[in-house]
Amino acid sequence: MIFLSQLEIRLIKSILLMLHLSEFLSRFKNFGLDERVSKEAILEEIDKLLPPGLVEKKDLSIKNRIAIVKASGPLKTEIILRKEEILKKCREKIGRRFLVDEIR
Repeated sequence: MIFLSQLEIRLIKSILLMLHLSEFLSRFKNFGLDERVSKEAILEEIDKLLPPGLVEKKDLSIKNRIAIVKASGPLKTEIILRKEEILKKCREKIGRRFLVDEIR
């Protein structure tokens, strides 16, 4: 039977706590990164289909897996008409990290 002192027991407990904290915090390491990657992919695909620079980063937001584009009527209509193509190319490029199911 192994006997441990109170100091050794406290040391082991603190090491285990640090390991659990490290594991917990690692979940948040890339927090927000997938949203930024998704936004960049959508903007890149829009720039390939339409003249570049018509939609800027500030004109695109993502909420609840829906990309919301703030643009003029005709431009927004063109993006919505091509949304399936945009989403498909983004999913192929990024894979499961792509966070958007719909463009509005």
